[in-house]
Amino acid sequence: MLFEPIDLSILNEQDVREEILFSLMRCLGYRGGSSNDIILITNYCICQDYDFVVYIA
Repeated sequence: MLFEPIDLSILNEQDVREEILFSLMRCLGYRGGSSNDIILITNYCICQDYDFVVYIA
């Protein structure tokens, strides 16, 4: 068996990503810097100032 059974009830989001998704993506041929390039981390920037209004009931 390529993948062994995993008890998902003990995994958090990062565990699922590391243990399951990355392993599956590598088996499918996805690798950084290849023709099947993947972007693992994307940084986002909020470039505008926002005013927040808080209503207290």
